[in-house]
Amino acid sequence: MPHRPSMPSLEYYKHVLRKDLFRESPGVIAVHGESWYDFRSKVQQVMLQPRTARMYLGAIEEASLAFVRRVRNIRNEKGEAPDDFLNEIHKWSLESIARVALDVRLGCLDEDANPETQRLIDSISTFFKNVPVLELKVPFWRLFNTPTWRKYVDALDTIVSITAKYTEEALSRLRSQSNPENKEPSLLERVLAIEGNRKLASTLALDLFLVGIDTVIGRFPRFHDKSIENIIMP
Repeated sequence: MPHRPSMPSLEYYKHVLRKDLFRESPGVIAVHGESWYDFRSKVQQVMLQPRTARMYLGAIEEASLAFVRRVRNIRNEKGEAPDDFLNEIHKWSLESIARVALDVRLGCLDEDANPETQRLIDSISTFFKNVPVLELKVPFWRLFNTPTWRKYVDALDTIVSITAKYTEEALSRLRSQSNPENKEPSLLERVLAIEGNRKLASTLALDLFLVGIDTVIGRFPRFHDKSIENIIMP
């Protein structure tokens, strides 16, 4: 039952500002002690099984191929990516996470992508941009609502709202579909089967979106110019 003294701003958001949303299932981010252990012990058996990872190999490959096609379409005659290429990587990571967390294809990399997916990406970027300001500088947000704190809370509210919407749609879709006996249950179905807890599934999806979209960038090759020849083959 670890206690990690980090991200007090997110801890305040979950346990004070929006405590009604997170009281029953707070997740594992900015959560400590028994609450962390209780949530983690419920989902880890489902999340850490090798067969769970194998289920999504095809879906992740499909998202990656869609990303490759997207890059080929947006680069210029010199093979250079646009200045907002990082946003395209965010789209790829969002598409990949959605396939695992919600069993859904969001179409983030399509030409006619739903604007709501960009709102989610923008909100997560705002969240990460403001975390170091709130955590490492003088915490005036503890005394009054600073502009940075308001942006931070608005971003988190947007993330919670959109992921909750997609989670509810996914759960409704599961209820309306018949599951053949020989079909392997999805990650979402397995989590939902834990005590029949819809809130557990919703909070897990939120945590995956919150840390997954930006964290995946750390695995991506760094490059000094806009050339993508070493990342995507022509």
